[in-house]
Amino acid sequence: MDDVTIMNQMIILCNYLVKEGVIPDFSIELGYNAKGYVKAEIAKDDDYVYMLYDNGMKDDEYGNECIELVLEAEPLDEDGNSLGQAEASLKGFYLVNAEKKTVIDEHKTHW
Repeated sequence: MDDVTIMNQMIILCNYLVKEGVIPDFSIELGYNAKGYVKAEIAKDDDYVYMLYDNGMKDDEYGNECIELVLEAEPLDEDGNSLGQAEASLKGFYLVNAEKKTVIDEHKTHW
Protein backbone atom coordinates (compact mmCIF):
# COMPACT_ATOMS: atom_id res chain seq x y z
CA MET A 1 0.00 0.00 0.00
CA ASP A 2 1.46 3.37 -0.94
CA ASP A 3 1.97 6.29 1.46
CA VAL A 4 -0.86 8.40 0.00
CA THR A 5 -3.36 5.55 0.49
CA ILE A 6 -2.19 5.01 4.07
CA MET A 7 -2.41 8.76 4.77
CA ASN A 8 -5.97 8.86 3.40
CA GLN A 9 -6.92 6.05 5.76
CA MET A 10 -5.23 7.89 8.63
CA ILE A 11 -7.36 10.95 7.80
CA ILE A 12 -10.51 8.80 8.04
CA LEU A 13 -9.35 7.58 11.46
CA CYS A 14 -8.36 11.08 12.64
CA ASN A 15 -11.82 12.43 11.79
CA TYR A 16 -13.29 9.55 13.83
CA LEU A 17 -10.92 10.27 16.77
CA VAL A 18 -11.91 13.96 16.78
CA LYS A 19 -15.62 13.06 16.64
CA GLU A 20 -15.14 10.61 19.54
CA GLY A 21 -13.22 13.19 21.62
CA VAL A 22 -9.98 11.20 21.70
CA ILE A 23 -8.00 14.09 20.17
CA PRO A 24 -9.09 17.75 19.87
CA ASP A 25 -7.91 18.30 16.28
CA PHE A 26 -5.32 16.84 13.94
CA SER A 27 -2.69 17.43 11.31
CA ILE A 28 -0.76 14.58 9.76
CA GLU A 29 3.02 14.55 9.50
CA LEU A 30 4.17 11.29 7.91
CA GLY A 31 7.38 9.50 8.75
CA TYR A 32 8.72 5.96 8.98
CA ASN A 33 9.67 3.70 11.86
CA ALA A 34 12.92 1.71 11.95
CA LYS A 35 11.33 -1.15 9.97
CA GLY A 36 10.19 1.21 7.20
CA TYR A 37 6.50 1.20 8.11
CA VAL A 38 4.52 4.41 7.88
CA LYS A 39 3.92 6.35 11.08
CA ALA A 40 2.37 9.78 11.58
CA GLU A 41 2.28 12.45 14.24
CA ILE A 42 -1.38 13.49 14.33
CA ALA A 43 -1.86 15.68 17.42
CA LYS A 44 -0.08 17.22 20.38
CA ASP A 45 -1.25 18.66 23.68
CA ASP A 46 0.59 19.86 26.80
CA ASP A 47 1.42 16.31 27.90
CA TYR A 48 1.55 14.03 24.85
CA VAL A 49 2.23 13.73 21.15
CA TYR A 50 -0.22 11.33 19.51
CA MET A 51 1.15 8.94 16.92
CA LEU A 52 -0.46 6.52 14.46
CA TYR A 53 1.37 3.42 13.30
CA ASP A 54 0.53 1.21 10.34
CA ASN A 55 0.12 -2.33 11.68
CA GLY A 56 -0.63 -4.01 8.36
CA MET A 57 -3.77 -5.42 6.81
CA LYS A 58 -6.43 -7.30 8.73
CA ASP A 59 -9.94 -8.49 7.93
CA ASP A 60 -12.86 -7.16 9.95
CA GLU A 61 -15.54 -9.50 11.31
CA TYR A 62 -17.35 -9.39 7.96
CA GLY A 63 -14.28 -10.36 5.92
CA ASN A 64 -13.61 -6.84 4.60
CA GLU A 65 -9.93 -6.03 4.16
CA CYS A 66 -8.92 -3.12 6.40
CA ILE A 67 -5.73 -1.44 7.50
CA GLU A 68 -5.02 -1.72 11.21
CA LEU A 69 -3.74 1.52 12.73
CA VAL A 70 -2.38 1.80 16.26
CA LEU A 71 -2.74 5.00 18.29
CA GLU A 72 -0.05 5.75 20.86
CA ALA A 73 0.51 8.70 23.18
CA GLU A 74 4.16 9.58 23.75
CA PRO A 75 4.76 11.69 26.87
CA LEU A 76 6.56 15.02 26.51
CA ASP A 77 9.48 16.28 28.56
CA GLU A 78 9.53 19.73 30.20
CA ASP A 79 10.67 21.28 26.88
CA GLY A 80 7.81 19.74 24.91
CA ASN A 81 9.92 17.05 23.24
CA SER A 82 8.66 13.49 22.92
CA LEU A 83 10.23 10.93 25.22
CA GLY A 84 9.80 8.41 22.39
CA GLN A 85 7.89 5.29 21.58
CA ALA A 86 9.58 3.33 24.38
CA GLU A 87 7.73 5.54 26.90
CA ALA A 88 4.42 5.59 24.97
CA SER A 89 1.09 4.24 26.14
CA LEU A 90 -1.21 2.42 23.74
CA LYS A 91 -4.49 4.21 23.27
CA GLY A 92 -6.16 1.89 20.78
CA PHE A 93 -6.18 -0.34 17.74
CA TYR A 94 -8.47 0.61 14.87
CA LEU A 95 -9.51 -1.05 11.63
CA VAL A 96 -10.10 1.40 8.79
CA ASN A 97 -12.01 0.43 5.66
CA ALA A 98 -11.15 3.14 3.13
CA GLU A 99 -13.67 1.91 0.57
CA LYS A 100 -16.59 2.25 3.01
CA LYS A 101 -14.95 5.06 5.02
CA THR A 102 -15.65 3.20 8.26
CA VAL A 103 -13.66 2.76 11.46
CA ILE A 104 -13.91 -0.14 13.88
CA ASP A 105 -12.51 0.37 17.36
CA GLU A 106 -11.01 -2.99 18.31
CA HIS A 107 -11.13 -2.02 22.03
CA LYS A 108 -7.54 -3.17 22.55
CA THR A 109 -4.90 -1.19 24.40
CA HIS A 110 -2.07 -3.72 24.53
CA TRP A 111 -0.03 -5.79 22.09
